[in-house]
Amino acid sequence: VGPGGPQDNYEVQKSGQPRRVNRTSRAAIENIHVAPHLSLSELFSPKITTSMISAQTEEPLDIYRELLEQNVDELFQLKWDHRAIESLKRTFRSPEISNKLSSLKTALLVIETIVNNQILLPSQVRRIVKTITTHPIEQWMKEMNTIVDEQGKAKSVETLLQELALEPENTCLNIIELKQRYRKVMHHYQTETSRWTINDIQRQTFGDDDLYKIAIIIRAAHLHKQYRPRDIQVLSLLILIENPKKKGRLAQIRTGEGKSIIVAMLAVYLSLPPLNKRVDIITTSEILAQRDVEEFGTFYKMFNLSAGHNCCNPPQIPNYGVDVVYGTVNHFAGDLLRRDFYLQSEIRANRSFEAAIVDEVDSMFIDQRQHFTQLASLTPGYKAFNVILRLIYSIFQTFSMTEDARQFIIRQPNGCCTVDILAFIKDKLDNRNLVQYPHYRKAFINKKLSTWIESAKRALFHLEENVDYVISQDGRIVVVDFANTGVSQTNMHWRDGIHQFLQMKHNLRVTPEHMCDSFFSNVTLFKRYQPHLYGVTGTLGGEQARRFLKSVYQVETITIPKYIDSVFENYPSKLTCAKPVFLVIQEAEEMKSIEIASSSK
Repeated sequence: VGPGGPQDNYEVQKSGQPRRVNRTSRAAIENIHVAPHLSLSELFSPKITTSMISAQTEEPLDIYRELLEQNVDELFQLKWDHRAIESLKRTFRSPEISNKLSSLKTALLVIETIVNNQILLPSQVRRIVKTITTHPIEQWMKEMNTIVDEQGKAKSVETLLQELALEPENTCLNIIELKQRYRKVMHHYQTETSRWTINDIQRQTFGDDDLYKIAIIIRAAHLHKQYRPRDIQVLSLLILIENPKKKGRLAQIRTGEGKSIIVAMLAVYLSLPPLNKRVDIITTSEILAQRDVEEFGTFYKMFNLSAGHNCCNPPQIPNYGVDVVYGTVNHFAGDLLRRDFYLQSEIRANRSFEAAIVDEVDSMFIDQRQHFTQLASLTPGYKAFNVILRLIYSIFQTFSMTEDARQFIIRQPNGCCTVDILAFIKDKLDNRNLVQYPHYRKAFINKKLSTWIESAKRALFHLEENVDYVISQDGRIVVVDFANTGVSQTNMHWRDGIHQFLQMKHNLRVTPEHMCDSFFSNVTLFKRYQPHLYGVTGTLGGEQARRFLKSVYQVETITIPKYIDSVFENYPSKLTCAKPVFLVIQEAEEMKSIEIASSSK
């Protein structure tokens, strides 16, 4: 699934191939904690039963019945036989299934497995239909697990280790030692922790055996997500925590490989004894931070850990007393500034910079390396400059500019002439009949005038509504991080009058400009977490980008292979001329209406 947020559609992997799936059913499945990603190898434990699927008996059954109907219809896209689909529907509509919430959720999980893994061979379809129509519901997922394993498309551990060794960027890895550690972890898991319950995990005391601790974390992830983490996810966790040179590590993990659960498992590992770190997880948007707190809250509770986010606006105070805090870089840096410069000791309190896990680390560390978070406050007297900004705005609305945007075109009785924009506006400001201001402000106005003029050009002619900014329902200009994440930045304002010119452009209430009085760069913030600085992303860039990351942040970079090779299918190209056809139809309709009007006359 793509990076969270309210979207109309999402994509699941068909052995690596993207495919469109109904968004409504997907969102509902997420809400009931049905697994969003299902692997192709060792996906489900044979011990999984319907009792392990989260059951909230007070939830309305009608919602799940409707969702199940919608999901079953997805099988038509897999070219399933119509009779097979109808057989499933009849079984799912039976009172034994439709009147029991846990049974409905199991049925949803079955369909999700079929769609995600593209199970479409006739022999497989017949087996599934036979199992569902003739076997008890407790055996459904066991048979699905067998079918998925038989597809045999997931890479083996040996193959994954070989690919890790062949990556030129992975010179820091000791593959032999990694293999031994993996085997010990899986031995602990298979012989001891694979049958643990949530109560078993909560009663556990953790010592110095890291591999045993990881086996417990894997079991918790299995209980939470309803499937065991893939081999490559376990290997990724082992690689990230290996720290022989006292350096952090950044891992390139492809989209769809399950970065979120890897991040959550790493956060638990760092938070448990003997490390006992308080972990900050830095994401690219508030939406992702809030989503992950909600999604993984119960996972952290298995280890008696608490999680929260700092994505709240003053006067709300974020809770930094929890073990794991999700948030954006702006919120972390902003709260630090409020504590250190505004002396608001209740914000962040005594939380130190013990460990950080950065999502989409390439965007944070490279694309936004020159970004900084600044706090601005209302400066007395700045409101008086709004009259100057309004004059500049009205002049730009009155006169046209030349192509180089340096001169105004002035219409005169005998033709047109051009005049320098700065000189023209300065002359108007000197006209006391147009605008009046105290003499002591003149030097400041003259100094800022050229900046305000450039801001007016940018606001009026370059920034686009619904691209660079949006207008909120309460009439505020909300900046959109269009170049990086596309997320609305509710706490961000443009400076140097840009925000005010946009407010004038849309006839909104004009607020006074704020003055920046403290700032903190992204690079400085991330460096505070060394040596426990970790990150994941879909791409870390080329050799130069990795060299930059290593030199600035003192980290190692690793490339993680995909757990399954991508499969691409070429379909015949289809050329359409939708727009010209639409115009012809529109023109024909207009001609028809003219003919009708003429005939009526």
